[in-house]
Amino acid sequence: VGVIFLLHHPKRNITPLRLVTNESHLHPSSARHVEQITNEKSSKIDDPPRRPIMHTFFEPIEEKEKTGSKEINRGSGMSTPEAHAKLLEAWQNAWEEAGWTTRVLTLEDAMAHPKYEEVRESLGRGIFSEYDKLCFMRWFAMVSAGGGWMSDYDLFPLAENIPLNIMGKIADQKYHRYAPLRNINSSKWANNGGVPLPNDGKFTVYDNGGTAPSLLSGSKKDWDRVARGLIKLEEYHLEGFYSDMLALDDYDESYPQDIAKEYSVVW
Repeated sequence: VGVIFLLHHPKRNITPLRLVTNESHLHPSSARHVEQITNEKSSKIDDPPRRPIMHTFFEPIEEKEKTGSKEINRGSGMSTPEAHAKLLEAWQNAWEEAGWTTRVLTLEDAMAHPKYEEVRESLGRGIFSEYDKLCFMRWFAMVSAGGGWMSDYDLFPLAENIPLNIMGKIADQKYHRYAPLRNINSSKWANNGGVPLPNDGKFTVYDNGGTAPSLLSGSKKDWDRVARGLIKLEEYHLEGFYSDMLALDDYDESYPQDIAKEYSVVW
């Protein structure tokens, strides 16, 4: 089971600013202007906490499939469907209690990607288990979802905070969810609850120095570029074992400029 270590910052009590004036000495238009400024300042400062969004991918599969007299392993072989469901529920509860919104993606989300049929056919030419096929499909599900954060559902947060400070400046502003966002274009980050993605949306890998896809973030464009790249690499490995983790490592060797790596985040 993986866990993510997020730096914790204490909550700050924020008191709305008040503009004190004696409106009886102001021209009516001036008084209205003062009221407008006061309301604008209060609305910015009272901006409610924004919750970033953490995605995961889950598609139940039969562990065994009989083909004639043979029994083929279709799943990961690591657990039972019931145990997976309980783990998924624990994942949702942990991230939401830490201040995030959670979204569980499925194969249906991957099917919404315009390249889904091509990807399915490509994976079908190899000797991949159903589990490994789904590991590739989750990348395309994230593109259909609009990009953002994704984690394995056995990866849990250890602190109640948005992990931006450990990844450099974001829009020249350090941010935690108890302070309002004043200088950030929230519409740009609508798919992450209005909260900026690390590294200005560049595709980022946080586990094992950038080689394990257990915690990832990036814009939709970056997710799509990397997802398509992984499938191209998969097409060269149809005869032996290959996985999305191995493909990510190969992709990084070929296109290191496409991926940002973070260290000491996942333990």
